Amino acid sequence: MKRTDIKRRPLADTTLSSLEPEAGAYRELDSPGLYFRVKPNGQKSWELRYKKPDGKWSWLGLGGYPEVGGAFARQKAADLRSDASEGKNPITSKKARQAAEIDAANDTFEALAREWHTSRLMEVRMLAVPADASKGLGMFDALNGFEDAAALSDALKARVAKYYGTPLTAFLHALCAPGEMLRWAVIVRRTVEQFITQNLPASASGQAQRAALRFGLAAAAGELATAFGVTGWPDGTATTAARVCLHAWLAERGGAGNFEGDAILARLRQVIERFGESRFTRWESAAAKIDEHGPRTIDRLGFRKTLEHGMGDALHTTNTYYVLPEAWRAEIFKGMNISAVNKELLQRGVLEPGSDGKAYSLIRLPGLGPQRCYVVKTVPGTDEGEAKAA
Repeated sequence: MKRTDIKRRPLADTTLSSLEPEAGAYRELDSPGLYFRVKPNGQKSWELRYKKPDGKWSWLGLGGYPEVGGAFARQKAADLRSDASEGKNPITSKKARQAAEIDAANDTFEALAREWHTSRLMEVRMLAVPADASKGLGMFDALNGFEDAAALSDALKARVAKYYGTPLTAFLHALCAPGEMLRWAVIVRRTVEQFITQNLPASASGQAQRAALRFGLAAAAGELATAFGVTGWPDGTATTAARVCLHAWLAERGGAGNFEGDAILARLRQVIERFGESRFTRWESAAAKIDEHGPRTIDRLGFRKTLEHGMGDALHTTNTYYVLPEAWRAEIFKGMNISAVNKELLQRGVLEPGSDGKAYSLIRLPGLGPQRCYVVKTVPGTDEGEAKAA
C-alpha cells in the first residue's frame, strides 16, 4: 500500500502492515503527536514529536512495529504527552515507565510460574507427544533433500554435536540486549495468548491450558529466534510445529476436557469400591463409638458411617466416609497435588467442607476423639452415589 492511498487516521492495522517503503524514509501522522516511520529497507517504527521545556521540538522513539502495535503505541504517546504538558521530560518518563513495566512483567511471570508449580499434577509434569508425524517418516514430516529419515537423523546428530550451544548463545545475546526486555516480554505474552486462544476451546480444562501455555512459550521463543536471524526458518514455522505437537498431545489425551478432575474422582472411587468394607471401620451409631460387632479393621484408612433414609419402598442407606489425613495424602492421592485434589472435590460436591470452608473438618471419631479428617459424602459413579442422586 502506498502512502497516498491512506484514507483515515488513526492508521488501521492493515495500513500499518502493508505500507510500502520508498527511496527515502518518511513519517505518516497517526494521531496527535504520534507518527509511523517507514525506512527504505522496510523497517517500521513509532515516534513521538514533542516540545521540550526550552520550546524546541524533538523526536522520541516508542518502539518498532509490529512488536509495538497501534493501540499500545497510542497509549504510550498519550501518557508521554500528558507528562510533557505537566512539565515533565518525556525521555525520563519513558525510562521510568519501562522500568515499572519490566518489574510488573517479572512479577507476572514469577506469579504464573509459582501458580503452575504449586497446582501441577503428576500427569502434566512431562508432556508425552507421539514420535510419529504420520508421514511414513517416523518423527519427521519432510526429508529436506535427504535420502531417507535415517540420513536426516544422522545429519542432525552430527550438526548438533558440532554447533551445540551456538544458536542459544546468539538467541540470549539478542534477547538480553539493553533496553529491549519490555519489547520482547510484550511479544512473548501476546504470542502465547494468541496461541492458546487459537488452539483451545473456551471450555478447555486447566490441565489443557497449562499444556498449551508450554507449547505457546516454545512457539514464541522459536518465532523470536527466527526474527533474530538465529534459525533461518520462514516466519510461522515454530508456531506451526508447536501447534502440531499440542494437537498430537490432545489427541493422545482424548481432548481438552477436564480429565484431570475425572482422574481424581476415579482414584477415590477405586479406593472406596475396593476397600470400603475392609479398611474403613464401621461406625453405625450417633455416638462416637465403634461397632463392636463389625469386623476388625486392618490398615485403617478411616471410618464409614451408614445411615438409613426414608420408609417403606423409599427406604435406602447412604455411607459417609471419614478419611484420616495421612491416608488421604500418602495413600489415596499419593503423587497428586493435594490442594488441587481438594479444590476439585469441593467443587464437585464430593467433599463436605468444614465450618471454616476448608476441605477438612474437625470430627469426634470413635476411639480417637476430635480429629481432622476428610468427609466424603457421595462419590458419583459408585452404586451408593447413584442411589443417593436418585
